[in-house]
Amino acid sequence: MTISRSKQIVANATRWTGLQWLGGLWCDRLGRGRVRATISHSVPRASVDNYRRQLEYYRKRFCSVSHQDLAELLESGVWKNPKPGLIISFDDGLRTHAEVAAPLLEEFGFIGWFFLPYEFLDTPEEGQRQFAEQHQIQLGEDLPGARVAMTWEQARGLQEKHVVGCHTASHCRLRSSLTPNERHYEIVDAKRHLVDRLGQDVESFAWVGGEEWSYSQAAAKSIAEAPFKYSFMTNCRMLGQYSHSLKLDRTQIESHWPMTLVQFQLSGIIDLIYLRKRRSVHRKTET
Repeated sequence: MTISRSKQIVANATRWTGLQWLGGLWCDRLGRGRVRATISHSVPRASVDNYRRQLEYYRKRFCSVSHQDLAELLESGVWKNPKPGLIISFDDGLRTHAEVAAPLLEEFGFIGWFFLPYEFLDTPEEGQRQFAEQHQIQLGEDLPGARVAMTWEQARGLQEKHVVGCHTASHCRLRSSLTPNERHYEIVDAKRHLVDRLGQDVESFAWVGGEEWSYSQAAAKSIAEAPFKYSFMTNCRMLGQYSHSLKLDRTQIESHWPMTLVQFQLSGIIDLIYLRKRRSVHRKTET
């Protein structure tokens, strides 16, 4: 994914003025007993060295978060680590998530949260690039061979050390104009298919997109009724005991982004920028 020029300008400006440092200090205090969830997409092999620098930074500032850790925090406010937690999540079920990202996460002691659109994994190898193009899945690099989605064997292997969740059936934005049958297929049927393929329950869901129009109350109800225990959005806010388990906001950080932008995204300034949108989306998805 390309870097927003405006976001990079703001990141540089806040660094030069010291606001990023102040924001980081504020988040360090605020972050005690809290969790930051991030969202990433493609992990090109060309970005491995850069991603290692990100993970080294994360290891110094944060600790890993499992399903159990998140449950204890949201349900009872229990957080046993002096560092804030970091949920590192990946959307779209790309092959590089299993082959590149997961081994690096394990090397640095982190659990990954991988959200899969099952139709992409089900698509025959020769049709996966076309599927990605038609469903707005960005591959990030020209991978050798036909397969660009991870295999189901790889997905099942990820469950041994990581978390695997649902990202709709077809990488569909859950806008209000979807019919009831379309919503059911993208959410309820998607979960059922994943459970069958993975051989265990799937508790977590991630919305596709992030635009205000890609959220809807009807979809939020379907997610709750599927049922999913956790649902992740993309509206930038730290998570704590009083966070709604079906309105867990994530902050975008891509593997190729420079550290200035990574630190800006983690500083808390972006949370303030997203305040209006976050409130709007949370109201829209009230059930």
